[in-house]
Amino acid sequence: MTRLLFILAFLNATVGLSQDRIIYPAVGFEHPLHLDVYVSVVECNNLPTILVTTFNESPISENLEVGFKISIADANGQSEVFYYPKRIYEFGKMEIEGCDNSVNPNRSILDWNSDNSTKQINLIFDYED
Repeated sequence: MTRLLFILAFLNATVGLSQDRIIYPAVGFEHPLHLDVYVSVVECNNLPTILVTTFNESPISENLEVGFKISIADANGQSEVFYYPKRIYEFGKMEIEGCDNSVNPNRSILDWNSDNSTKQINLIFDYED
C-alpha cells in the first residue's frame, strides 16, 4: 500500500512538471532497507537535468543514511556519473526534486535530442562500490 501511495504521489509531482519537458521517464531503484529512489531527466531552462525523488519506507521506521551514484550511458559509448553523497533520509518523508527546487542541479552533457531509447540509467548505492 505504501508503494502505491508513493507511486501516486510521484506521478502527481511529475505531472506538475508539465511546463518542463520530460526527456527520459523515471526509473526506479530500491535500497535493501527500503529507500526508494526514482531518477528522471527533465528539460529545465532548456538544459537536460537529472531529477531525483526519494521515499524512505524503512520497515523498522528509522532514518536511513545512504549515498549513491547515478550513471547514464548510451549506445555510442558516451557516459556520465553523478554522485549523491551519504546523507540522512527521514523515515516516511518523500523528497521530490523539480526544476525549481533541485537539491543537486545536475546537468547532463549527453545528447538528449536523438534516440533516447539507447540510453540506460543505473544507480549504485554506497555499499555496493
